Amino acid sequence: MKNLWLKIITLITLSSASYGQVWHTLLTADSNGYNEGVSTTKTDGNSLLFAGNFRTDFSLAGIDLVGNSNYRGFWGKGMVNGQIPWLKTMHSSRDLMISKISAYKEYVAVSGYYSDTLFIENDTMYNDHMMGIFVAIYDTSGNYMYTINPDVESANISDIKFDNDGFLVVTGDYYKTFNFDNYSFSSPLAFHLFLFKYDVIQNELMWLFAVTEGTNTLGSGLDIDSENNIYIIGSYGDDVLFDDVSLINNNSNHNLFTAKFNQNGNLYWAESIIGLSQVHGTKIAVDKHGDVYFTGDFQSSVDSVGSGVLTASGFSNALVGKYNTDGELIWMQSIGGSDQDKGVQVELDSLGAPVFLISSGAGAYIGDISVEPFGFTEPLIIKLHPNDGTYIWHQRITAQENIGTVNGLDMTILENQICITGRNRNEMYFQNQSYTAPNNRDFFIAVITDTLYVVIEEVDDDNLSLGEHIGHSPIVIYPNPSSNSFTFKNFDGNHITEIILFDTSGKIVYKDSPNVSEFMLSENLSTGMYYCEIKVLNTIQTHKIVKL
Repeated sequence: MKNLWLKIITLITLSSASYGQVWHTLLTADSNGYNEGVSTTKTDGNSLLFAGNFRTDFSLAGIDLVGNSNYRGFWGKGMVNGQIPWLKTMHSSRDLMISKISAYKEYVAVSGYYSDTLFIENDTMYNDHMMGIFVAIYDTSGNYMYTINPDVESANISDIKFDNDGFLVVTGDYYKTFNFDNYSFSSPLAFHLFLFKYDVIQNELMWLFAVTEGTNTLGSGLDIDSENNIYIIGSYGDDVLFDDVSLINNNSNHNLFTAKFNQNGNLYWAESIIGLSQVHGTKIAVDKHGDVYFTGDFQSSVDSVGSGVLTASGFSNALVGKYNTDGELIWMQSIGGSDQDKGVQVELDSLGAPVFLISSGAGAYIGDISVEPFGFTEPLIIKLHPNDGTYIWHQRITAQENIGTVNGLDMTILENQICITGRNRNEMYFQNQSYTAPNNRDFFIAVITDTLYVVIEEVDDDNLSLGEHIGHSPIVIYPNPSSNSFTFKNFDGNHITEIILFDTSGKIVYKDSPNVSEFMLSENLSTGMYYCEIKVLNTIQTHKIVKL
């Protein structure tokens, strides 16, 4: 095996913006009652799916939904320009709350919980206990297929995701009993983790794993690597057993756990992060090498690899970090200030760098960089370097000064578009406009265009050739801006079959069919900005370049 010994780290800006990202689109609701966005994801066609909950009548992008005094769920398909082709709803005889949405090819899964009776299209389902859970299966056109409906005493689904073969993986926690197909678990006085895999084509359960000992083992997030290994994150109370791996708790509080399973539900490893007080794991993202990025929150202090003890400067600080594929902690850091800060979500950009969504309070810092919120609580979006967690950029969704609260509840990435959904509790500001929430809970989707990427090139010491890029790379154009030539490179190896350049008036100034993965454009262009249409396989991407 060749020895990869040098890493060249470059920052590439994909547009004329000098800052790492710019606000692109904001979509808000029109309602006289509570509504919120809770989850967002992308389809294989790279369109946006989103889900949320509402009470009373609700209008979004000109589409009207009818509500009542109980919570109902909605989900829909959207575009980053704010257009919404359609919305779908579901409801219960009491409250129904959607938790997550996920998609794979023609399948969409929508999960949540309900009380008493569940109504989806023409199906009616019943729950004889406190709180039932469900996963409704649709196609990407919104056509309903069926619902997965385990028999539980009381439970919650925290995360769902399709693996690379189209099987659905689900995690969450149950109270007292969990009965599903031929599996039956019980834990009389505590909440415990469950994890199962489902064949949505055959409509059958493949396997189910559950914790039955200890107290309050909560499954909060999951992700899946290229080999269909499953990684989950959450929290646990008393000493707990994952198969034959024992996680120790040295206090009466929650600690964070991360675990890796193979595609058949067999445990590879389970690791914990223990603090003096509460430590919670929230969400997780895995790159193609199996490196694991995670987020959560902690109170008081936690031990950290290579940097001693991390101390929470307020009630709680957000926690972000990285494991390698073998469960070894590579780096971890605290983000926060004098108030309450929590990690909400982590996603990877198309080059493999982690982007974190943080719920940020007063006096927040990323290392020594101040990110003081304008309002009481705001979503803070941060990109960090994958190797060591160093800062690349941050952006905030601004709330009403001193008293405003905006909660970012989920995030997904479509190429270079970062989409955040959540609720506006008072007033939020976007591109110098104010958006008021008259009932203290209004849905929103905000979209950032990310233009700053970190590219890591591994160099072979035998011939100093370019090795592999991290992540599923987009087409990268560099240098940009440029006074000379532009290099167009598609790091996934697929050929660029066509390039068309338009000036700002829409006139075609250059056209070529290079049919290679890397191409240098040395055309004598006039100074100014140009739009590039780049065709790869059956997709067309649009970029901007600036000639100096």
